[in-house]
Amino acid sequence: MENHNLVSKLARFALERRITMAMLLTTVVAVGLISAARLPLELKPRGLEGHFMMVRVSSRSGVPPENMDKLGIPLEEEVSTIRGLDSIETEAYKSGAAVKLRFKEDTDMDVAYRELRDRVERARARFPEGIEKPFIYKHEPSSDPVVGFRISYPPDSDYYDLINKFVIMPIQRIMGVADVEFRIYQREVKIEVDKDRAEAYGLTVNQIANRLRSDNFTISSGSVIDGGRKFALKSTSEFETMADYADVPIAPNVFLRDVATITYEPEEAERLYRYNGAPANGIQVKKESEANTVAVSREIVETIEQLQKDPKLSGFDLSVYDNQGEDVLKKLKSLISSGQTGVFLAALVLFFFLRQIRMTAVIATAVPLCLLVALCALYFAGNTLNSLTIMGLVICIGLLVDNSVVVSENIFRHYQSGATKKEACLKGVSEIGFAITIATLTTLIVFCSGMLTDDGRMRHIISHVSLPVITSIIASLLAALMFIPLAVFITLPNKQTFHPATTRFSLGWIEKGLAKIYQWSFGRFNRGYNRSLEFFLKRRLDLSV
Repeated sequence: MENHNLVSKLARFALERRITMAMLLTTVVAVGLISAARLPLELKPRGLEGHFMMVRVSSRSGVPPENMDKLGIPLEEEVSTIRGLDSIETEAYKSGAAVKLRFKEDTDMDVAYRELRDRVERARARFPEGIEKPFIYKHEPSSDPVVGFRISYPPDSDYYDLINKFVIMPIQRIMGVADVEFRIYQREVKIEVDKDRAEAYGLTVNQIANRLRSDNFTISSGSVIDGGRKFALKSTSEFETMADYADVPIAPNVFLRDVATITYEPEEAERLYRYNGAPANGIQVKKESEANTVAVSREIVETIEQLQKDPKLSGFDLSVYDNQGEDVLKKLKSLISSGQTGVFLAALVLFFFLRQIRMTAVIATAVPLCLLVALCALYFAGNTLNSLTIMGLVICIGLLVDNSVVVSENIFRHYQSGATKKEACLKGVSEIGFAITIATLTTLIVFCSGMLTDDGRMRHIISHVSLPVITSIIASLLAALMFIPLAVFITLPNKQTFHPATTRFSLGWIEKGLAKIYQWSFGRFNRGYNRSLEFFLKRRLDLSV
């Protein structure tokens, strides 16, 4: 009598609606490939920001004890009431004070940031006058530079303008680049007043500074309406050349060149760096939070290589020393290579036990199909393809073939027993479908329970590993109930041409060798297990009698 349970209905649907199944499989493959191509590649999953923030306040007092009393302690007292705070560390130095806050792992950092910003505003009311606005630093992995490169330049060239125009600006125009950080000391006009000469003319430094300030300005002068048109007026008096500075009259018959030395040279450097025997500096490029790290870094490196060939930058040397995108690809390729090795070994083990080319090919095909479903889930869930999600995909490779092996072997057994292809598929699925469903659900429960941990950071990590595992295992169950019966039905030979002996050993000496190895190893184990089972059953029957 034919079973009419759910698993049999799924198998019957797959066998009778082949065009529908073909469209479903085509859709899964197409959407999976598109999702795989569009998934952003990251080294770490998004949302793993550190539970650490810092508030820094600048001051010009130059006395650390005074900065601690007037800046550090008031700020510490205000921020100590934030929820989820684990520890506070306060520092004071000549240029200001800083408060470092570390939060517990289950703290919502967005809420903590809003509370910290509110407490800082309260603390500002207790600061002395003239204190600049405090700076709040919140660490996020997406804010780390994706590419860092150094640039060395000829010291006698106008390197600041050249670097800014022909290096920084082209990189800023790259899609996905958020900011370019560089600290190259630009040239500035320095006016050094000779005190003795200034006093001889009866001038002070303040008088000279005010005179220069009044001669270098740009202000709006209002507007004029003429003939129905409105014209905006602007008054401009700016220094354009070094001679303009030198010819500024400071007093009657006294010019700036008479009391000061005027030079145009780089500003005083806080630190110096050299590379390959020439002055150099580092430039760091940050990406937008939603941009693809690998794509952005690749485009930045290509742009740097093109800039190196620009004749306007002859004498400049650009070299990349940090490429996060390359690091991401290396680690992801290592994981993918491990996964490919796992798939190959799984197929090899299947072929060793089944000794069926067709059956092994059908079961192995289900693995990439389930992985494509997992990639679709990652894409539509807004996740990235990172080290954790790929680890989950690698973990579930061995689990994906279990259901398919059991179903295909049961179908093949019924077919060898004399059933038609359709009857073998329906009977094979109906007999084993409920069992593999229960087994799959128990596996899913294990992975789902891991996401119930109280540790917020650990729960976040487990969720990234579990999502591809859960979705691919569910896909493997549906594939075993629908795809495998249809694939076995199509690939099984007709009854008239089917000969078990020739089918099982169609590869000649290779399969004969595998069969001998199987009979010598697992065949012995199987026979011993059957004899032991038979012994215990007879003993139990004797005791019952």
